[in-house]
Amino acid sequence: RVYAVDVETRMVQETQLRAQSSGFSNLEAYVGDAVRLPLPKRFDVCVSNLPYKISSPMIFRLMKRLSEGPPWRAAVLMVQREFAERLLADPGEKPFSRLAINVRLFARSFRIFDVKPGSFIPAPKVHSTVIRLEPRLPGPEVDFSEWDAMIRILFSRRRKTLRTQFKAVSTLSMLEYNHKIWCSLSGQQPSSRPFPELVLSVLEEQGCVYARAFAMDLDELLSLLRAFHRKGIRFVNVQGAYGADGKLIDGEPGSDDEGGYVEGAGYGAPGNSPPPHLRGLPPPPPARP
Repeated sequence: RVYAVDVETRMVQETQLRAQSSGFSNLEAYVGDAVRLPLPKRFDVCVSNLPYKISSPMIFRLMKRLSEGPPWRAAVLMVQREFAERLLADPGEKPFSRLAINVRLFARSFRIFDVKPGSFIPAPKVHSTVIRLEPRLPGPEVDFSEWDAMIRILFSRRRKTLRTQFKAVSTLSMLEYNHKIWCSLSGQQPSSRPFPELVLSVLEEQGCVYARAFAMDLDELLSLLRAFHRKGIRFVNVQGAYGADGKLIDGEPGSDDEGGYVEGAGYGAPGNSPPPHLRGLPPPPPARP
């Protein structure tokens, strides 16, 4: 069965007409936003000429599916050439970004060929690249929401040292709140050490106090996340998708591929209640100035 999605009704109608005239009855075509419509419960191959403004959220969505359900076999996507350069970059290279490390966690990526502007009518002002993504099997044993929340912090200022990244008051406030809630829910005592020292101890144990995110490889970052977890430090899971400032942390990122929190209505906002497992607990403290 083939599922097709386009935001324009006339394109969907034309696709349906061509399928019918060619004798195919296995097409299901939908009008809508591919980033918002539900994915099929299971699919084998994803092929798309992605609108460039949704390239990042669509690819993150495909990666999230790999972390949650049965793996797809391949994705063949046409994206803007500069976007492809960021996605295909290696650690230490200038284009290396949160996008590249998140894709690398779940998939191998390959450049197939470039497409010149003259291949389109009308011709765009940018070059395009066709890429192929293939899942890593077996997939990594990691919670994607936790992983991405940590990567967002690290790549928000990717050329700063990790020591500097984790000295930020807003980051420490969020992590400390998560730590206390996690300890409460798991029946453990919070660390008696000052929380900044606890965070620094993780960096020291991993030998990455002065490392910079853009130069770290996949294994180093996975090891860092597991080290935080061993100390009871969580980035998202203890409170669903809510940060310590009460704002929503986007679990399915948009075009902001260098990280940072997404401004949204967390449970501190009027009319928004906390996640079920936090009801009855005090709201997270505001970040200290």
